[in-house]
Amino acid sequence: MKKKLGLLLYVMSMLLMAVVFVYLDQIVGCLFKTETNDLRVVDFEQYEAMGKDPVYHDVRSIQFEPDDWQTFTISGRCTVDTETENSDKTVTLLFRSEDICYASERRAIAGGPMEGAERPFGYNHRFDRSIALLPLKDGVYDMYLFDRENDRNQGMVDMRIAIVKDRDGIRLKERTVELDLDEDRFYTNARICLDLVEEAGERMLAIQGWGFLEDTETRGQEVYLRLSTPLETKTIECERVSRTDVSKAFGNEKYDSSGYMGYADRGWIGDGPLDITVIIKDGTDVYTGADRYQWDPQEGRFAVVETTQVRWPPDPLSSEVPFPTDDVRYVTWSCLDRVEEQMGQIWIEGWTAVEGQETSGQTVFLEIQKAGSAEYAECTPVLRTGVGDVLGDRAYDHSGYICRLDMDDLPKGGFDFKLFVQNAAGVFTDGAMHHYDAATGEFR
Repeated sequence: MKKKLGLLLYVMSMLLMAVVFVYLDQIVGCLFKTETNDLRVVDFEQYEAMGKDPVYHDVRSIQFEPDDWQTFTISGRCTVDTETENSDKTVTLLFRSEDICYASERRAIAGGPMEGAERPFGYNHRFDRSIALLPLKDGVYDMYLFDRENDRNQGMVDMRIAIVKDRDGIRLKERTVELDLDEDRFYTNARICLDLVEEAGERMLAIQGWGFLEDTETRGQEVYLRLSTPLETKTIECERVSRTDVSKAFGNEKYDSSGYMGYADRGWIGDGPLDITVIIKDGTDVYTGADRYQWDPQEGRFAVVETTQVRWPPDPLSSEVPFPTDDVRYVTWSCLDRVEEQMGQIWIEGWTAVEGQETSGQTVFLEIQKAGSAEYAECTPVLRTGVGDVLGDRAYDHSGYICRLDMDDLPKGGFDFKLFVQNAAGVFTDGAMHHYDAATGEFR
């Protein structure tokens, strides 16, 4: 009888263990049913189908707590444009692996809308939460943010943050990409700043800063980190971060989204120096700054170790006349300062002004003569307060211009060119046909 009872207890214990194993996730969830445990399995494609509106967002902090529940803490802001009431706004964080997706959905909390949003509503645009990630299966998870302002306005965005969970716990994972860099379209005229390089936990390196292209909208641009040791090179995908301090410092709201934040796996970097290149991708062109940064793992510090010559993208030539030609008048003042070769380009620089008229807002064009036809390029405006000083009128402070032309687009031996100015009063020219001699480098 005792043997039968013992066998029965053994069988029942085995069945109980089997049940516990099958329903482990649900049991663990019940054991610590707290505010931090709201993860549920969801269909990622449903969120993808609903989240069609653009999301303006940033991440302020990410932290892993050293507790038994593998708590993940994240804070930031997000906004979707809407003109409809959004008092029930929710923010959902999605953790997506190759075979499963978890979601944590909670009400948004009080906080101002993201800069750059054109039609923000209300004041609930912040998220600040701790999530127990113990129920997650082992794997690598990409993070997405789903912003539900209301039933009508909803959006989802890839946060470019990855998390790995394995027997060693939970940690951030670098998101490496294959970025095809065409050296002929890789320019160094971006304004780049590296603010922070520091070890984040035992295995990660956090890299933060800001960067922008002159007078160019930063929202929607992609930022990458090209990291190189003496043995290996990787390209890391960055999360964009709001930096209104940068836009205020430079007086341009286009730089509101100029911040970036990336994470690299500390293991492959080793003890040697780490070269850091910040890359901004805008359309098909890629940009970086003239400074090359290097981080010393032994000292835990970074510094600028080299400054290269700035390489600008060329101004495009077009056969289409960009201004009306029926009433071209003559400009009073014009000066051609230089025409010279720079890194495979011809740079043409000077200043021009119409007497008694404001130069701010004027556009300068070059007409390039090529084998009996003409092509046109729009110049970049340049501040020239020295001209205003000499002429005694601040209206001429914005009279400067510079044009950078690809040498492959120009006649080999040299070329003739004319100058045109368009402002609110019409189109003007100095009447002169200038010439550049490629053999001697002289111009007149």
